[in-house]
Amino acid sequence: MEVQLTKEEKIKVSNSREVYQILIKILDREEGLGINQEHFWLIGLSEDYMLLFVELIALGTGNRFIVDPREVFYMAVHKNSMYVILAHNHPGEGPPGPSGADEDLTDQLLHAAELLNMEVIDHLVITKDSFYSFTLTGTLSKLEQSKKYAVYFIEEEKLLKKGKEEGVAIGEIKGIKKAEKKARLEKIEIAK
Repeated sequence: MEVQLTKEEKIKVSNSREVYQILIKILDREEGLGINQEHFWLIGLSEDYMLLFVELIALGTGNRFIVDPREVFYMAVHKNSMYVILAHNHPGEGPPGPSGADEDLTDQLLHAAELLNMEVIDHLVITKDSFYSFTLTGTLSKLEQSKKYAVYFIEEEKLLKKGKEEGVAIGEIKGIKKAEKKARLEKIEIAK
């Protein structure tokens, strides 16, 4: 279910706090619509980080929701999103933070997005008072290194690219050293 955004909410996203503030406004507007249930949203961004949509993917129970990657990325593909932000709320009190299941789902969706040439740039866990950002805490970077849900041909391409880049760097270093050696030899020749 696509959430209707106001003109003020259709912004160029520059940080996680802006997304958090929009989601809190959406939760306030949904008063009575499962306010004590977990919501799972997908936020789609264009190539220049303009907010394209906020999609409510699942409305769960008080402490869990179930999502399928196909459902999660359907709107993102349809709206031609380049970047996506995952978000869900914790209705209870206390500081927000991810559970093991939240991290596992993020890991799975992070690698599924790669297949679609999209990038998950954050996952926010929100409460009425604050939020937890997978990106700001380094959790997203850690999950990017995970091989649990990695698509291996994409991983091989990344390794090949890294190898080529390292090869070019080594070649450049060898070229510099060769030029330095040639310059030294020329100085010796001139000195004779």
